Amino acid sequence: MINVYVNGEKQFTGSNFHNAFSNKNASFGLGVNYWDTPFKGEMDNLRVYCGALTPRQLAELSR
Repeated sequence: MINVYVNGEKQFTGSNFHNAFSNKNASFGLGVNYWDTPFKGEMDNLRVYCGALTPRQLAELSR
């Protein structure tokens, strides 16, 4: 299960995602797919956590 938050508010939830970190030779990218034009823009303060954060932790991080 994955939950995506933007500025402390849940924008997406889903399941059945491939574990991109299960192999030390795996590739991980943001804003790009192999078949799409690469993302042109900026990402600021991106954080990826191993495990779920509590609603309280999310609220504190979004301040």
